[in-house]
Amino acid sequence: MNKAILKSLFIMLLGLLLVVAASSYGSEETSEVELKDRATDGDPLAAYNYGRIKVLKKNYKEGIDWLKMASHSDIPEAKYMLGLLYEQGLGTKKDFEKAFKFYKSSASSGLLEAKNNLAAMYFDGRGTDKNIEKALYWLHEAADGGLVSAQYYLGNLYKNGTSIPKDIPKAVMWLTKSAEQGNPKAQYLLSTMYFNGDDVDKNCDKALYWANKSADHGNDNVKKYIWKIRFRCLIN
Repeated sequence: MNKAILKSLFIMLLGLLLVVAASSYGSEETSEVELKDRATDGDPLAAYNYGRIKVLKKNYKEGIDWLKMASHSDIPEAKYMLGLLYEQGLGTKKDFEKAFKFYKSSASSGLLEAKNNLAAMYFDGRGTDKNIEKALYWLHEAADGGLVSAQYYLGNLYKNGTSIPKDIPKAVMWLTKSAEQGNPKAQYLLSTMYFNGDDVDKNCDKALYWANKSADHGNDNVKKYIWKIRFRCLIN
C-alpha cells in the first residue's frame, strides 16, 4: 500500500483508538491513579487503558510496558496498539516482525483495524513474506466486517486491477459501501467515476450526489468540482 496512505491511516486509527477506547473501561470518571492501581493489581483491562493514556501523552515506552501486560490477557486492542507502535517506531525501534506478530494475533481475535493493517503488511512484505493471497483474505475480512477504510482500499484495488483482476462491479460495490458510511474519499471517487464515465455509464445525478456527500463530510477540495459537474451537466 502507498506509504502516505498508510501513514495517514495510522494517525487516524491511533487517534480513534486513543479516544474511543476509553469507553471500553466503562467510566470516564476512573482517574489515572485508579487505573494504575488496578493495573498494578493485575487488571488487564486497566493495564490496557493506562497504557493507552501513556501513549496519548507520548510516554510511549511506559505505554508499551502496560500494553504488553494487557496483551498477555488476550486483549486485541492492546495487541493492535502495540503493532502500531512497533510499526512506527514510537517508544521503541521500528520492528516490522513484532508489528506483524501483534497485528496477526489481534486480527485473529477479530479486531477489524488489525485485519486491515495485517493485510497491508502482507501486501508490502513487511515483517513477513509478501503474500497477495493472504493480504486479500485479511482485507476482505476487514471490509466484510464493515471497516470503512478497508472497503475503500478494496474498491480501489478492484477498480485499478492492482494485485487482483480488474472488476468494476465489485469496485463500485465496495466503494459504495464505504461511501454510504461517510467516507469522503470513496464518495469523491465514485463521483468522478460517474462524471467521467470511468468504467461506468456517465450519470450526472450520481456524480453530483456523491460530490455533495463528499463535501458534506469535510472534503473542501470538491467544491469547485461540484460547480464543474453542474455546468457540464447543464450544457449537456
